[in-house]
Amino acid sequence: MPEIGRPLRRLLDRVPGDTSRARRGVHLLVVLAALSGATPVLASGNGSSGGQWTGPIPQVVLYTMGTGSLIFEKWGHAALCIEYSGSQAQGICYNYGTTDFTRPIKVVWDFVRGEGLFWVSRDTPRRMIARYRSYDRSMWRQVLPLTPEQAVNAARTLAHAAMPENRHYIYHHFFDNCTTRIRDIIDEVTDGALRRDSSDKLGPTFRDYSRQGFAEMTWALIGTDYLLGRQADLQPDRWQVMFLPDFLRQHVTERLGAEPELVYERRGPAFSQDPGMGGRGFMFLLALLLAVPVAVTRWRGRFERLGIAAAIVPSFLFSFVVWGLPAISSLEALRYNEVLLVYCPLDLALLVLGQKRRQVYAQLRVAWLVAVSLLCAVGVFTQPLWAPIALVFVPLIVIAIPVFPEKSSSVTDDATGSTHRAGAAKSGVGNPGKGKKKGKKRR
Repeated sequence: MPEIGRPLRRLLDRVPGDTSRARRGVHLLVVLAALSGATPVLASGNGSSGGQWTGPIPQVVLYTMGTGSLIFEKWGHAALCIEYSGSQAQGICYNYGTTDFTRPIKVVWDFVRGEGLFWVSRDTPRRMIARYRSYDRSMWRQVLPLTPEQAVNAARTLAHAAMPENRHYIYHHFFDNCTTRIRDIIDEVTDGALRRDSSDKLGPTFRDYSRQGFAEMTWALIGTDYLLGRQADLQPDRWQVMFLPDFLRQHVTERLGAEPELVYERRGPAFSQDPGMGGRGFMFLLALLLAVPVAVTRWRGRFERLGIAAAIVPSFLFSFVVWGLPAISSLEALRYNEVLLVYCPLDLALLVLGQKRRQVYAQLRVAWLVAVSLLCAVGVFTQPLWAPIALVFVPLIVIAIPVFPEKSSSVTDDATGSTHRAGAAKSGVGNPGKGKKKGKKRR
């Protein structure tokens, strides 16, 4: 997963860049030549395949990092390193989770639009390990049991990927991230050892894994219900689930026999991965609270529009976000969202419609939400829509039911509290015949 830090120094550390080469010393000149595709190491100079490898045979090492305290650290991280003679100083690590985190708003905007530009950066193993130790994130090291030819191919592939013309890619949280890039390289040099016989499903969905990462962030858990669409409810197979570093480490152990060595263990408290209700209970409670002003103002017969506004405006804001994301994003996980069937921006019309039309509109919306709920119950819709439905359904059902005539002698139809007499007919107003009859009796 991508990395981000609190202070500016930490943000800059996350973008090591090529300037760090000057500090690596003379003993890294051969390695740097390999990274740049120079002829002393790669006779062909293309950095990816072909040519004669004239340098020492490298050791390919997978590093996986545990979760951290920041939102971009909640699913861990991975890096693939080329080491020589078992020395962490004489090596280079490739990090595919690099972007310009000094501009967080732009990063989020580009990510939402499906245009998040990431690239592979390089650093020494020693510096990388020291950095993650300072972040108090657990770290595992796995030496891949590769043949000399496979190790050289991995080094060539990484060097080629780090070239300026090749290093950038469009980030996707599930299908193309810092871990999947490393998975693909390992699978390629091992002739498909990771992908072979990996089509069986594991059970949890992409949404489930996302919620595990957000387990301690209620607001983010609510966002997964509202913003992630149908794609998030697909069940990844054993190959796809390696978008998470923990599963990559597990499968490399099982398929290649590379036992993980714990380099550093987090000393702070462990992070929870159990989201529980994950904000859904809060949304049900919020639905009840939003219905209260509608019920009270309707029962009292005054300021009914204000009560409706208190209930409708929050759900309208949710509608604005839910309908706005598909308009700007090219990501399937954000564009095809069943929550669009629940939230309707036209609900704002309830503030201007007359009482009768308002009730008819609310009744139609309630009927629609009941139909959506039934389709959820039978499995036609796959997203967890119950909390989003409740936030709209509960206030609408209060608006849809008739006014309580036996408890109110007047009906209010505006926000000022002005009323007209509901029982006028009983008092003789508008019924001259009744008035005259009573007058005769008095005479």
